[in-house]
Amino acid sequence: MKITISGTAGSGKSTTSRMLAKQLGLKYYGVGEIARQTADARGMSLINFTKYLESHKSYNKKFNESINKLNGEDKFVLDSRIGFFLIKDSVNIFLDADLDVRAERIFNDKRKLESFKTMEDVKKEIRKRNNLEKKMIYEMYKIDFTDVGHYDLVINTDGMIVGDICRIIKKYLKKQGMM
Repeated sequence: MKITISGTAGSGKSTTSRMLAKQLGLKYYGVGEIARQTADARGMSLINFTKYLESHKSYNKKFNESINKLNGEDKFVLDSRIGFFLIKDSVNIFLDADLDVRAERIFNDKRKLESFKTMEDVKKEIRKRNNLEKKMIYEMYKIDFTDVGHYDLVINTDGMIVGDICRIIKKYLKKQGMM
């Protein structure tokens, strides 16, 4: 079983992907974590790394298309904005939440490369990052990762804990005869 989880920043993609992989006994791959590690190694913030990728399209495409290697595998959960596009024969899930909810999650998460003084700073960063990523992905692949028509299951994670989100996904997988 191949599962891709996409969504907006702060919607719970990474946390859900990790927990779901563990619960289902699947491998976990997180493109966001790889990007954060790469940004950190380059001494950059995540937003500056995203801007770098935007202006270095060949590196960006190479970075994204390294995901294609996963098509030779089975039994994994991939946390990636464009996993639905790159991974064949996968169950594609999109997570979203209200901007205020997402900003609060990110603010409280205290991520190493994303330290903010106010909630308004977080919201600005989310909007900026989302716009950059949408533009960059569209320019490279002519797709909009936020178009829910690409996904098998769409979940609004407002007011939910990760266990609730995983239960919804597992219920969907069971209904589809995958569990």
